[in-house]
Amino acid sequence: MLNKINEKIKQQYLHWFRPSSSDLIIFSQQMKTLLKSGITLIRAFRVVGETTKNSTLRHALKEIVSDLESGQTLGQVLMHYPLIFSPFMISLIEIGEKNKRLEDAFSQIKQHIELEFTTSREIKIALRYPFLIVMTVLIVLGIIAWVVVPSIKHFWGVLEGLPFPTKMLVNFSDMIIIHEKILIYSITLFGVGFFLLCQCSKGKWIWSYLRLKIPFLGDIIQKAMFARFCRTFSLAAKTNIPKPDALKVVSQAVNDPYLAQKIMQMQQNLEKGETLYYAAKNINLFPPLMLQMLMIAEEIGKEEKIMQDVALHYEKDVDYEIKRLVEFLEPTLIIIISFMLFILALGIFLPMWDISTLDFKSGN
Repeated sequence: MLNKINEKIKQQYLHWFRPSSSDLIIFSQQMKTLLKSGITLIRAFRVVGETTKNSTLRHALKEIVSDLESGQTLGQVLMHYPLIFSPFMISLIEIGEKNKRLEDAFSQIKQHIELEFTTSREIKIALRYPFLIVMTVLIVLGIIAWVVVPSIKHFWGVLEGLPFPTKMLVNFSDMIIIHEKILIYSITLFGVGFFLLCQCSKGKWIWSYLRLKIPFLGDIIQKAMFARFCRTFSLAAKTNIPKPDALKVVSQAVNDPYLAQKIMQMQQNLEKGETLYYAAKNINLFPPLMLQMLMIAEEIGKEEKIMQDVALHYEKDVDYEIKRLVEFLEPTLIIIISFMLFILALGIFLPMWDISTLDFKSGN
């Protein structure tokens, strides 16, 4: 019982303080370099463990050294750390260990993590600017609705009729204040519900599927997904393992529940005797370009090279689509914000103008 509790605490610790992509890239590069220079596996792990900055990874590497000294294989040992080493990484290491080419396995892992990190970073950078703009607008609207309009609304009571922009501001402020608790509770429940949904396997699958339907962004995510599949399949094909086993490895590596389910369906189709082309076609996921390239790759027996070229094509396409999205969002958001500021200015300053006019007339 105590061991189970300690294991849960350990896993929770690893979840919150797990190594970043940069930590794993440096780790893979160091392991590749040390193994290539002829250093033994145990000594290589010991050296890397002493120089690793991430405390979680450093602690895990020390335990790995102890397990390796007890006679376990590296693949068996790494399975104890699923939150640090993904199934794809473990599969490549097991193949490299079997073929006595562990340095190549770590090289492939480094390449895979770098590409995943680069694609993810580009998408985050593209969305950062629009997200900040939208959040700024929402904060400004909240301040106006909760603070500005209520504090000056009583000055507008001397007017017989409010201008239309001002009525819009007053109605918006009243609606926010009246339904303040409902609004706060709704936002909180939505945030908590979305977080909890993404923690379960079914919820992750639903979000993985729904995000492909997001306007503009969904197309980019889908192309990045295709690039990830092609790049990972190319790496798996390089190890010369059977195609069904390669697809199983790919499904574990894509880090996308919806895509992983489709790949496993593709693997089942292959095991039934279908060709790679028809196995991919029957899952109704890949575009015609990918299907044609899969058919050609299978016919000439060069899955590694052709899939790598297709991955490069989609990676360039993702980069282009991200730049185009930013070019579209920037002027669109500027126009929307300018229009909102114009309405706000009219709503606040038109009553002040009317009040000053009344004071001028009463003074005469």
